[in-house]
This record gives sequence, C-alpha cells and structure tokens, in this order.
Amino acid sequence: MRYWKVEARCGHIRKNKYIVKTFYIKAECGEEAAEITRWKPRVKHHHKKAIISVKEIDRDAYLAGIKSNRDDPYFQATSKQEQKANCIGIEYESLYEEEEIRYKKKTNIRQHLIKCQLDREWRKERSYVQYE
Repeated sequence: MRYWKVEARCGHIRKNKYIVKTFYIKAECGEEAAEITRWKPRVKHHHKKAIISVKEIDRDAYLAGIKSNRDDPYFQATSKQEQKANCIGIEYESLYEEEEIRYKKKTNIRQHLIKCQLDREWRKERSYVQYE
C-alpha cells in the first residue's frame, strides 16, 4: 500500500461556497485514492472537479496528516448546528465561490405544442366573453 495526500472541494459551508480540505488516504494508486476521497463525507461528490490534486507522500507525512485531520473541528462536527458552533474560524480560511452552473431544462416538443395550443384556445374563448 502507498500513501496519498488528496485535496478536495468540501461543502456545507455557505450557499455557493466551498473550502479546500486535504485527505490522507492509503491506496494502491492515485486513481483509487481519488475515488475513495470523492465518496468521503463532506466532499462535493457529484462535482466534476471535486478532486483538486493527488500527491504521493511518505508514511510519516501520512500519520501526521491523519492526526491533524483528527484535531480539525471541521471534520469533528456531526451536524450543521455543531459545525456552526465549533467552526467559527472557518470564515477566515479561504472560502471559494462556486462557478455558476446553469442547466438548461429540456422541454419536450410535444408538451410545448400542447401548451401553446391550450393557450391559443384559452385566448380565443376569452376574446368572446364580454363583461358588464
């Protein structure tokens, strides 16, 4: 087994913000270490760029990193309320803004035509109605 230092985007900070945290993983290769890290708690799992970097390290650096993560209040919190109470200094660390991703909603052409037809019929009915 080899030791890896993986930097990943972590969430649960604020809306549209993330923080970069380092995970220390034991794996055979860098791809395996990245995959293990991607599905760790607090990592933005479904982001395309969730993993920032993967570097191989020695055993002493791995053990020191595990110890530092164990003492980090960000990883100690088990709920959002606990995180707010314990992680007061997290605002001063480097928070990054999410890139705005907009997904176009694909509309079914048939549904669109039906909606337009219903709209035309409704307008046609309304044009003959006279109010007193």
